[in-house]
Amino acid sequence: MIAGVLHTKIEAVCPISSVSLGRIDDKKTWAISFDDKATEKQKADAQIVIDVFNVEIEQARIEKSDSYKQKAIINAAKELAVADRETDVADGFQAELDSIGVSL
Repeated sequence: MIAGVLHTKIEAVCPISSVSLGRIDDKKTWAISFDDKATEKQKADAQIVIDVFNVEIEQARIEKSDSYKQKAIINAAKELAVADRETDVADGFQAELDSIGVSL
């Protein structure tokens, strides 16, 4: 997932084919496969993206996003149960939402 985030960030400043992370904790092992159209300026910009990329911050963003998605799915299921007047089912979904600290 981190490689995908990095790929997207680099691709925003430079045409690339791929990004690979040898060891996630060692940026010297990270590699970019540049597209033939990439200019030297774009390649330098891509390196800046790597230099400022913070794995811990990006991982926290991914986890937060995944949590929001999980909560949204549960909430949607609850709303469907309410619409179908399945109060026991809706109450079960609400209990699950409460257990993961949701106030949607």
